[in-house]
Amino acid sequence: MNGTRNEWGETPPDAREIIFCVDGTDYRGYGFYFLFLHEADVMMLAAAGEVEGGRLKPAEARKVLEPYREVLAPFYTDEQRAVSDPDGRGWDEPDTFPTQEELWQSPQASRTFWREAVELGIEGVMLRKEGGAPTPRLAPMSQRALRKLIRALSDRYKIVIMKNLEEIGASVESVERASRAIQEARETPEEEPRTQLVYGSINDGLVFLEKNYARDIATFRRALGEARTWGELRSMVSAERYEETVDERIESKIDNIMSENDLEDAEGIEVDPPKPDDAFDPDEISAYADSYWPEWAPDMMSRWLGHEIIERYGFLVETILDTSYPVIAHENEKQVVSLLEKQGYSCIRDDDLVWDAVW
Repeated sequence: MNGTRNEWGETPPDAREIIFCVDGTDYRGYGFYFLFLHEADVMMLAAAGEVEGGRLKPAEARKVLEPYREVLAPFYTDEQRAVSDPDGRGWDEPDTFPTQEELWQSPQASRTFWREAVELGIEGVMLRKEGGAPTPRLAPMSQRALRKLIRALSDRYKIVIMKNLEEIGASVESVERASRAIQEARETPEEEPRTQLVYGSINDGLVFLEKNYARDIATFRRALGEARTWGELRSMVSAERYEETVDERIESKIDNIMSENDLEDAEGIEVDPPKPDDAFDPDEISAYADSYWPEWAPDMMSRWLGHEIIERYGFLVETILDTSYPVIAHENEKQVVSLLEKQGYSCIRDDDLVWDAVW
């Protein structure tokens, strides 16, 4: 990218390319980090908005983007047509410019970053299909994965975590706002995300869970036991958990129909989703009745602790279902908490929340 060296040919410490991401771990049910928008695309989106609004001419917008010519190379060539220009108009002519909608669908510099991030092979860093986007987008599934990503790419990129999508939306409203957002991101001290874990005893040992996840699964388990109608259930849990329950119920009904009619496949079987006033009985869902669903919280512990810590400081508890789940030995509490805090976690003991999350 042009402009990354000063007049003496030195690269200053703040010359890294800025990547804006949104913390979706507790935002509208996303449950992961998302967007990862390169500063060049932020500026390009802002310029596109000004062209659409008649405040800039295409040639003027292109001049604004000159510092990013290196990372926006496809914008200046016919290659762009194969990416997100279905009409084949091309944007390599001085009097043409893409719309914001087209750019949101396929942000060029950001896609390069996504590819580099995934190629690192970091566990939990993956591409995920979002909404109507034509291509999968980068989505680290935990703060642990994001921390590793930040460290691995710190020589070239500075990843800035935004609290919500609205902050990004505001920054692309004008070129002036985009410039200010990028400059502020460059000047803001870099901080790695700090995950808050809760842990507590479930008799056999200690279980460590990410706080938001613990709250989610605890609320979900309580709602499954208390809701009397599907409408009540919907009002008590997240949209994702409700859809998950509907899917489990439909799958269970299909399995019952196949079993009762000695069918080999589900072709032609249709089951209507429940209505709000329909009675809700979790035992009608076979996976719930058999204790295989929802997921068993202790099995999720490796997301944050990793298998190495569990194997060294914990053990497996056998169940009557011929399965097992991991716990940390009580006597290893201090060692594990110390290790996790060195890794950037904050650990708070909350036996009640962990108990509700598990049982």
